[in-house]
Amino acid sequence: MCKITRCLIGLLFLSQLLIAKEKKISAATVGKNTVAFAVCSGNTSLQKLKDSIHKAEALWNQNKQKTSLRLYLDVLEMAKKEKNKKIINEALMKISKVFFHAKNYKKALTYARSVVKHTEIKKDTKQLLKQLIFIGNIHHNLYDSDFLKNTVSLDSMEYFYKKALDIAQLTKKYDTIACRIHSGLSVASYLKKKYKISEKHILKAIKISSSQGDTLNLITNLNTLAGIQVQFKNFSKAIQYYTEALQYLDTYKKELTKNHKGDLLKNIAWTYDQLEDPIAYKYLIEANRITDNLKDLEFDAILNEIEAKHNVDTFKQRAEKRHLLEVAKKKRFQTWSIVLGILLVGVASSFWVYAIYTNLKRENVQLEFGRLQLLKEREMKQIESEIHIKILNATLDGKETERKEIAAILHDNVSAILSAASLHLEASKNKIKGEKPIEFKKTQALISEASSKIRDLSHQLISAVLLKFGLDHAIHDLCHKYSNSRIKIKCRTENLSRYETSKVLKLKSTTSLKN
Repeated sequence: MCKITRCLIGLLFLSQLLIAKEKKISAATVGKNTVAFAVCSGNTSLQKLKDSIHKAEALWNQNKQKTSLRLYLDVLEMAKKEKNKKIINEALMKISKVFFHAKNYKKALTYARSVVKHTEIKKDTKQLLKQLIFIGNIHHNLYDSDFLKNTVSLDSMEYFYKKALDIAQLTKKYDTIACRIHSGLSVASYLKKKYKISEKHILKAIKISSSQGDTLNLITNLNTLAGIQVQFKNFSKAIQYYTEALQYLDTYKKELTKNHKGDLLKNIAWTYDQLEDPIAYKYLIEANRITDNLKDLEFDAILNEIEAKHNVDTFKQRAEKRHLLEVAKKKRFQTWSIVLGILLVGVASSFWVYAIYTNLKRENVQLEFGRLQLLKEREMKQIESEIHIKILNATLDGKETERKEIAAILHDNVSAILSAASLHLEASKNKIKGEKPIEFKKTQALISEASSKIRDLSHQLISAVLLKFGLDHAIHDLCHKYSNSRIKIKCRTENLSRYETSKVLKLKSTTSLKN
């Protein structure tokens, strides 16, 4: 977003520069060192001022900014002495534009406001509109140079453009100026992230520039519209507008198109990159190839030096005392600047330390919270384990109790009944004389078999040997029971201690459950 915003600002600035250059009056070439006023005995003071302004313009066109600014300042001083408001106004305009191009926007704004005051008195509507637009553009560049420090500049920019629009809407003869106003309002709304309003203004600007055949403004407005589409994430449409602007630019054979084209190609490359299209690299390479790398790094410092020298000369001519007061004022300003700088560093350091402390505290709280969570989870798992063991013990105890009851019933009741039945059967058998029925023998065998099975079942439920003599004897008894003449089972045990009866029964029940 920052790249596209800078490109929008660059294109708006370049378009205004080209329009201004096309409307300049061509001046005769002057010598390299032309600084002094041309003195002709037959010319009046007014003619001298006009000649000096023409010479300053010629010097500006020759990129001699230093001598041009000095000459404009001299013209301003002479015009004030002559009380020539027209020349004063013109000199103020020129000086404000010089500082604007030098990116010294605050000084440019000071001189531009003076122009607005003179223009409002003269009631020159067209010139007033141009100055309001120019002031809006200055605030725009102020905001762009440091948007954190100059946040108010964005509101000021919107205010002056709206003020100009209110005046321009009174008549249709200012449509060309209205186009520039809508462009400026579109950029202001764009920077405020009011993209719908920005789109509304730029569409109006495109309509006006298209109807008037103003190719340069049309290119700039299409570029702005494409940037708005980028904010809407409509990258395909943005590429369409960028490409259309590029096509108009290729047919526009005038100066400054190189910088325009470089900016447009960079915007297209960035937009294709958002679509992850490899063609972005092609446009980026082309943009880097044609971009003008000339930068005036010392331009602002040179202009400030010229103005400072001029002010020193003026102060010396007026009074030495005033000069000393000004020096003292500068020293006080420097002292306060140093104090303020130290305070700002201290405040910044305090915020930095506080931020580190806050982060460490937050991290400690998070670690403590995590530790408590782990402890809670561990306690919950321990409680679940204890509950599970209790449930298992209760289940095993219940099964063992049930086994004991069933074994007792089988041994004490059913076995006793079968024994009694066997005795009664034997007594009945003795009372019968002669040959005994075979059913007696079969009944006796069935009773014996039932008694044997009940005894085995009872031993399976509760092993008497295991309870009375322990695991060692129970194992030997089991081996002896299942041995016969064909299979001999032998076992050997060592160091088998006797356990509590409840533990032995639970172990036996657990083994039975697994089987």
